[in-house]
Amino acid sequence: MEKEKSKHADQILQLKTNLNEALEEALRLGSKIDAEEMRQLEITQTLSLFQEENNDLKQSLTGVEHDKSSFNERLDKLSAEKNNLQQELSVKDRKLYEALKSLTHFELKAAKAEQERDRRELELENAQEDVERLKKTTASLERETEELIGQISILQLDSNADSLYQELLDKMKGKDVQHEKDLYALETRLATVTQEKNNLEAVNNEKISALQSSLESIKQQLLKKQRCSDDTSSISSKTSKSHLKQTVVELEDSVGAIKNHYENKIRILQHALDSARKKMEKYERKINDLTTLLEENSSVVDVLHRKLKMKSKHNQSQAQPKRPTVRSSKSEETEVSEVSY
Repeated sequence: MEKEKSKHADQILQLKTNLNEALEEALRLGSKIDAEEMRQLEITQTLSLFQEENNDLKQSLTGVEHDKSSFNERLDKLSAEKNNLQQELSVKDRKLYEALKSLTHFELKAAKAEQERDRRELELENAQEDVERLKKTTASLERETEELIGQISILQLDSNADSLYQELLDKMKGKDVQHEKDLYALETRLATVTQEKNNLEAVNNEKISALQSSLESIKQQLLKKQRCSDDTSSISSKTSKSHLKQTVVELEDSVGAIKNHYENKIRILQHALDSARKKMEKYERKINDLTTLLEENSSVVDVLHRKLKMKSKHNQSQAQPKRPTVRSSKSEETEVSEVSY
């Protein structure tokens, strides 16, 4: 009996010891389970925060992509506008080159016309000097004729002076012949001067018509069928018929007006060309700014992608913790593993 009692006491003691160990194991497992539950709660909260940040990043990425598409559209529009401006600039450059070329040709014609006018003026001045000289010669011949007539009338009173009278008559005839020759030369010179004057009028009219045709052709090229009146040229041509010098003055005025007109046109084209260049430079600056902004946004998008990948990897690494090793039965290990997951 005592052996059985001692045996039962040993069994009871062993059971108490096992029970105490089981209680201690249960307490230890309970604290671990609480820690795992807290950790699981923190992981869940962290995961929800990461999901919110992921949604925010996706929204920001969508906005950035939309901005990128809008920037690309604006860049395409600016590129098309730049191409149009370059085409307009090339057209204006070509028109300016043609205008300068026409103006150079016109200036050469005007210089030749001016040289011709100076030569005609010199010939006219020489002819006028010849006319004045012939007038003086005619006046002196008339005075000499009057003197000879007076001498003849005196000699007619003297009957003894027949030979002297005949000599004076011969001299007077010679003077008359010379006077007639001088008058004929004067008339010939006046006819030549008149013919030169008419020729000069014809040449001036031709020059004026040529200048007018050149002016009209250049105006049609630059101003696209803009009409202008020909009153100035018609008035100058009418006044040129009345007097040669006035015609030359009108021609100079016409040439000066045409030069001023084309200089103004060249200044207008140059101003339009400068404004087009400034506008093109402005659009180039805008394109560069948009390109820089697009590149910056591309770098931001790349940074956001990398950040999103890093956060997703970090979430995956934190969402898979290590399983705790517990020395217990299979049922307890199953419960602990289920709680940890």
